Amino acid sequence: MSQSETIARPYAKAAYQQALANESLGKWQEFLQISASFAKNEAIISRLTVPGFFSEWQSWLNESLEKNRGEIMRKEEENFLNILQENNRLSVLPEIAEQFILQMHQADGVCEAKVYSAKVLESQQKASIIEMLEKKLGKKVLLEVIEQADLLAGVRIEYDGLVLDQSTKGRIEQFAQKLEDLRN
Repeated sequence: MSQSETIARPYAKAAYQQALANESLGKWQEFLQISASFAKNEAIISRLTVPGFFSEWQSWLNESLEKNRGEIMRKEEENFLNILQENNRLSVLPEIAEQFILQMHQADGVCEAKVYSAKVLESQQKASIIEMLEKKLGKKVLLEVIEQADLLAGVRIEYDGLVLDQSTKGRIEQFAQKLEDLRN
């Protein structure tokens, strides 16, 4: 787990508990995803410490929220951003959004999995991977497929912090490591 994920976890947990208490999970999810999209922009992040820019950024965020969900920031969302800003944590908004969604999925018995593939997967192949993971985990699986040509062939599957590497690249790396271990 990266340092930013570790930093994000308590903020995501607090946001999730607030959303759960107010029965506003969907609104918080939208708020965090839209905020995170702004926070992914390096130009914005680098200027957030400039006096006056934070309030300008909040105005842009309010415009985007109004356009996307029909309302501006609610008081608890504004307070959340103020706390992040005071603690110099706005840059971890993308990780907070990811952790928040992960908590929602865990509560719903859902597992997110990423499949990295050297080529485009057919729908039957995706269904087969989903079926295998659901059987193994006993949970509903949401699958994200990412094409990654440098794997050469095969797939690498990441879920619940685990990695199942069945790619040619992964096998070559494992073989190279075994050879290195034999030399030592």
